[in-house]
Amino acid sequence: MARRGLSGAVAAALLVLVSVAAALLLYLWAGSVAAGGGQRPHALPALKIDAVEPVRGAGGRCVYFRVYVRNVGTATTVIDGNASGYVEGLEGAVAAASAPLRERRLAPGDSASFSLVPLWAVNRPGRVRVVASGGVEASASVRGCGVSPIGTVLLLPAVDGASASRRLPGGVVVGARVEYVTASGGETLYRVWYNVSLPAGVTLTYLRAEILTVDGVHPVWAGNPVVEYTSTVSGPNYVADYWEPVRESEFPVTVVVSVEYSYS
Repeated sequence: MARRGLSGAVAAALLVLVSVAAALLLYLWAGSVAAGGGQRPHALPALKIDAVEPVRGAGGRCVYFRVYVRNVGTATTVIDGNASGYVEGLEGAVAAASAPLRERRLAPGDSASFSLVPLWAVNRPGRVRVVASGGVEASASVRGCGVSPIGTVLLLPAVDGASASRRLPGGVVVGARVEYVTASGGETLYRVWYNVSLPAGVTLTYLRAEILTVDGVHPVWAGNPVVEYTSTVSGPNYVADYWEPVRESEFPVTVVVSVEYSYS
């Protein structure tokens, strides 16, 4: 009898130890699950293009694309002004810059609109892509565009003599500069030039120039903010004109020049 009683006591003790160990393990597991469940997931940005509107020039050219984007993620994202995305056509994708040429920060839920200007000619553009910091991007299709000319986007501050330029294949140079005009009614007024220089052997067949304020609209007082030429001009020659007056408060301004030409 004593031997059987001793075995029963040992068995009961072992059962208690096993129960305590199981309860401890269950407690630790439940605690780790609760702690893990309380951690917030990483905030991530996500872009969505709500709409794309082609801006057309003479002959149905799609000179650039008005893009409406929204941050549908949970973190702020940045769209770089210098290289905002791509325009895709039959021969592939070309880089595109935003106009006005400035950085945009989009908090979750924020929207923005800007123009996406292809920096090289695109045959039958059919899709645009917007690229933000960290590789975040969104794309959308466009229809009805035959060709997009070579675009140049130049940023100019309110400084007398400020200039910017871009050299294109064939020696064509697209430039813009600022000239002080006068101070009137508490506003400093400027003249903004654009010019396209054509070397020998180049024939210009299309030119469109537009000026945008820091807010992405046309200057209030400047006449003819959009200028378009369809006449043929052969080099050596140049095409130039200006907008006046442009108020200091509207700077920095962005000049967008789109061209088509041939060269030998």
